[in-house]
Amino acid sequence: MPRPSSLHLFLRRNHVEIVAGILEAAKRGTTITKIMYQAAMNFNQAQRYVNLLVEKGLLKTKTQGKKKFFMTSDKGLEYLRRYNELTALF
Repeated sequence: MPRPSSLHLFLRRNHVEIVAGILEAAKRGTTITKIMYQAAMNFNQAQRYVNLLVEKGLLKTKTQGKKKFFMTSDKGLEYLRRYNELTALF
């Protein structure tokens, strides 16, 4: 089986990066559709991640009328702070 190029491995995102992208997108409150676009993922992926992040307390929800908004919680902001510190080392 051929090895993927190092460029391909570099371009793939891991779960830590995906979570950071979602939390960044939700800093000011947003819908799942905007999270999908800003974090570059399809609806099913976004829904799975958002549900997990709400369950873990990294995102909080707010409903206005028929719309559900997601906002990065204090715990999520702490995740982003630490993520940014680590990525600054590279």
